[in-house]
Amino acid sequence: MLTTATIGNPATHASNLTGAEFAVVDRDGSPRGARDIVLWEPPLEDDDLDEAADDPLADFEAARASTGTEAATVTAHLAAHDTQTLQFCSARQGTEIAAKQIVRAAADHPLDPYVETEPYHAGLGKKRRRAVENKLKGADLDAVPTTNALELGIDIGSVDATVTAGYPGTKQSFWQQVGRAGRGVSDAVSVLVGGTDAMDGYIFRNPGYLFDDDTVEDAVVSVDNDRVYADHVLAAAAERPLSAGDAAYLGDETRFREVVSMWQDAGVLEPAGDLDAGGVTYDGDRRPQSRLSIYGTGTTEFRVVCRDGDIDHDPVARERAYRDYHVGALFLHAGQQYQVVDIDEDRRPVITVETVATDEYTQTMSTKRVQDLSVREHTPLAGDYGLYFGEGTVRIRYDEYLVRNVFGGEVVEGPIPTEAPPLDLETELLWVALPEGHAEQTIEALEAPLLEPTARAERDGAVPDAKAMYTYGGGLHAAEHGVIGLAPLELMIDNADIGGLSTPSHGHETIPGPTWFVHDGIDGGIGFSKAIYEHFESLARRTREYIDSCDCRRRRGCPMCVMSEHCGNNNDPLDRATGTMILDDVLAAFEG
Repeated sequence: MLTTATIGNPATHASNLTGAEFAVVDRDGSPRGARDIVLWEPPLEDDDLDEAADDPLADFEAARASTGTEAATVTAHLAAHDTQTLQFCSARQGTEIAAKQIVRAAADHPLDPYVETEPYHAGLGKKRRRAVENKLKGADLDAVPTTNALELGIDIGSVDATVTAGYPGTKQSFWQQVGRAGRGVSDAVSVLVGGTDAMDGYIFRNPGYLFDDDTVEDAVVSVDNDRVYADHVLAAAAERPLSAGDAAYLGDETRFREVVSMWQDAGVLEPAGDLDAGGVTYDGDRRPQSRLSIYGTGTTEFRVVCRDGDIDHDPVARERAYRDYHVGALFLHAGQQYQVVDIDEDRRPVITVETVATDEYTQTMSTKRVQDLSVREHTPLAGDYGLYFGEGTVRIRYDEYLVRNVFGGEVVEGPIPTEAPPLDLETELLWVALPEGHAEQTIEALEAPLLEPTARAERDGAVPDAKAMYTYGGGLHAAEHGVIGLAPLELMIDNADIGGLSTPSHGHETIPGPTWFVHDGIDGGIGFSKAIYEHFESLARRTREYIDSCDCRRRRGCPMCVMSEHCGNNNDPLDRATGTMILDDVLAAFEG
């Protein structure tokens, strides 16, 4: 028996995980009280927007009331009226910032209440997390900003309200967060404060999506990551001897036998064991489960130590260490601000930090290159268009970072070099191949004026400096961002674990002209780009309609349509008009 929150494909998902067949029981007979759900959209001052801003994302954020500030204001208001509230944030650092914002909002409240609040997230030590859980149960806390660590599975009793700072990415997650308030027959209120990305923009324009039972996302899982698969075989062997019959539950027989043989050669499984006679027993360390990390698919993890005190911080996977914990990086943890002062990648990798007092945080920028492509699947389209799925190496250089103000988001300093080495991800990816000469044809058909390259783009050697190619590159970039941004509407995937790259040319034989890639951000891949490949036509159609009709009406777009906070080159260039034309051409190629 397996249990799940609401997903669109429970039987298929369970079968993919276990190899067994399942029947679905989907009736809910639990008691429930009345629930009000409020959609709260932060106000935007259109007159403050600058179409030619060097930092378009920061320009938009400066003109729009901060999602975090609005959410903290709502949370403080609820707490001031004796309504115990969970405020859900998208990231660990966001919970730390939210705790400060809630205290500040309470001080500005007309009732001038005292609000007891503490952050909660998986990066805190176990002792600290248990203390917060107990305070919630005992009603000793008025408000707790948290990540999805408190969505389900942890007993914190019943709270009165939830505030979600930005749509959490899936309907499943949203309803899990809503369900944390008003357990049993108690009444509850839940507030969704709009964030600054395409998912939020779509939902606030189409609120019925949240309440439509027919639009529940499919769960996505991949069993193709060989590193994870091999470690899971070891964990299974530690439970009982492996036999030939286990292949039905642990992948195809050939793959299963090859991995068992590999571990026998390594001396971790009994070398004399036979899958067909007597089985193969585990002969390694006491707990092979310790090989499996919940922080990433690689084996490298960094300990975090503090130079001038103690810090209770979980290990950091290599991908996250390069992105968020480079030398000079600023972050909040357990209410304290820290700065990274040293990284040691020797035998026992260590990140050394020290405490600081600042109202700033850092945002890392990156450059990418895709190489060593191999095709696993191909969807031929009309003309010289094509859609491909396969494997490749994505080389990422987190080479610069910006220092921003915590409360306003404006750039205080930067860009500053990180001097971090490149990071190679051998991962799964899809790519859209466009015909040779597509750029010239598109620009010739473009009825809008060409874009003027920004000062930032003129400093970046990877960005075309000619107006025509700068404009076309902006369209390609917008199409890439748009598809990634709206993918979670149909699939249960996390945009933070997807990356992209658009380029006017690439040397691979499958790519005659311009292309854009969507890749898994995890070494070995976790099935996200494969799911997008399989649903690409419907995603592209939804993306084209949405970005063309975005209320911002700006050529360079906004965070509600084509801008992304995860963009490594600061959302420059971007062009909604050209991006819409490119998507039109790709969709026409699907239709033949």
